[in-house]
Amino acid sequence: MDAEKSKNIEGPKVDEIARLSPEQIKELIPALLSAIAKKRERNLLTMFYPESTSASMSPRDTSEVRSVLADSNSQKGLDVFIHSGGGDIHTAYKLAKLCQKRFKDVKALVPEFAKSAATLLAIGCHGLELSPIAELGPLDPMINFEDGSQYPAFAIRDSPKVLEKEIEECKDEKVRKLKAEHILGPIAAKIDPYVLSEMSDIPSLAIAYGKKLLTAIGYGEEVAERILRRLTYERGHPSHGYVIDVDEAREIGLNAKEMDKEIEEQCIQLLLVFRTCERKMCDNGHPPKTPYVFMKAP
Repeated sequence: MDAEKSKNIEGPKVDEIARLSPEQIKELIPALLSAIAKKRERNLLTMFYPESTSASMSPRDTSEVRSVLADSNSQKGLDVFIHSGGGDIHTAYKLAKLCQKRFKDVKALVPEFAKSAATLLAIGCHGLELSPIAELGPLDPMINFEDGSQYPAFAIRDSPKVLEKEIEECKDEKVRKLKAEHILGPIAAKIDPYVLSEMSDIPSLAIAYGKKLLTAIGYGEEVAERILRRLTYERGHPSHGYVIDVDEAREIGLNAKEMDKEIEEQCIQLLLVFRTCERKMCDNGHPPKTPYVFMKAP
């Protein structure tokens, strides 16, 4: 690689970025995106979801992504830089379909994490490239409630069963009655029966969407089914935060590999810029509540 290209890829240092305003930091983003896009000779779509405000995938994201993809050169491949804790599973499916329909070759770049519904978006790509510390997770979408709280769908679905089992296993009848009255009762009263009913369909919904995405990019139906059952709680993942790294992603049958070292460094630097911008905005009293969506041609 010549000296000029190496200089462009190296980019600004951490301490230099920290001294900039959010507006100045945002001005760095196009150059960083361009360096990655030119290096890989592919279009680059970034989807960074701010962590401080627990921003998650939502229906509004589809129109924004559709807009930025509209003017791209579909003859070139597409890289999707994903940094997200998840969100709405229907949105993740629609985003993956948008990318599949527009491009014949889509690759997910995951520098740190693409969890829950974001995992569905990632596996909808033809290939996945993860850094050594990157992780996917079980297909367990986060559900947003009116009070702003978020809970994993499987936790909502299974909580009554867990509590009921705990009460049934209690041998002291008085304690059992107290638990039923003061623990199970109040919790059950907070759970909307409609929401609980909807959550019961999450495993089959995740598998149905996943099968459509995987078979569309060349996976056989049996292979797709096996992969998706490994990605749901039907195979006993112990928690919503369960880590699926690049090695396990390959082991379960996904087309996954570790990022090239140079691309990894560029993606981590881009992640740093996004995070610094987010922190600065929070410090200024304007925490970002929507994803940073950018598109750059090679």
